[in-house]
Amino acid sequence: MRLWGVLAVVGALLAVCGCGPGRHLPSPYRVGLAQPGPPIHVAGVERGVANGVDWPNACMLLSDDELRAVLPQIDHVDRLPNDKTVNVWVSNGGNPLAASYETVVANADCQYQVTFKFDDNGGGRGDGSYLGTVAVDDLVVGSPDTVELNWNHDLDKSAGQVSDIAGLPCQGTAGDNSLACKSGSFYYGVGVTLDSQYGKDADKPVVRLDVAGKIQEFPRTGSLATAEENDAVRTAIVTKFAETLNAKLR
Repeated sequence: MRLWGVLAVVGALLAVCGCGPGRHLPSPYRVGLAQPGPPIHVAGVERGVANGVDWPNACMLLSDDELRAVLPQIDHVDRLPNDKTVNVWVSNGGNPLAASYETVVANADCQYQVTFKFDDNGGGRGDGSYLGTVAVDDLVVGSPDTVELNWNHDLDKSAGQVSDIAGLPCQGTAGDNSLACKSGSFYYGVGVTLDSQYGKDADKPVVRLDVAGKIQEFPRTGSLATAEENDAVRTAIVTKFAETLNAKLR
């Protein structure tokens, strides 16, 4: 799928150590519930790919309130939009994947850089704060058959698993921290990365999650998340952002 490389780079940058000998275990990232806001309208087309100006601004797809509903410890949100060149498979007679349409789309990718503020001062970046990123990526806006072509192409390539989230299909791959979902004329990706956390042992970074009162802890190698952590983040957090977006797209 197409969002994964961006998240790998972001994840490698999110490594901090505000710790010392005898540090207690850091507070976990607490996971809340999806609380979708107003509906999103994505203008489709009857055939092919929508004009770039009709693609949604990825930085407008999630509100601060929707971000905090899923991750309640978020203190501040910075939206970092990116223009990108998208390559979309389009139908070409008897061979539907024979032609690729390329266009530049403004604000089709957004890094929602979030600052978490925990109660245990001194952790994270020295003031009890940690960083994370919620990445949202417009993959295809076009006719339903064009969306379907690209969805199936990515699914074949990734060998991912399909699940129903808020009434819409999403695909994810084991060991990955992202999902890709489709709704009629819109196909998008969403993923999450989190700062490393440090407890008593400064040489052993972890990520700790609080999911419905159950604490899960995942050791890291340097700043890199394990496949087990990615699976947990995708299941506990990314799914809730997909639920938020899908509920607004239906």
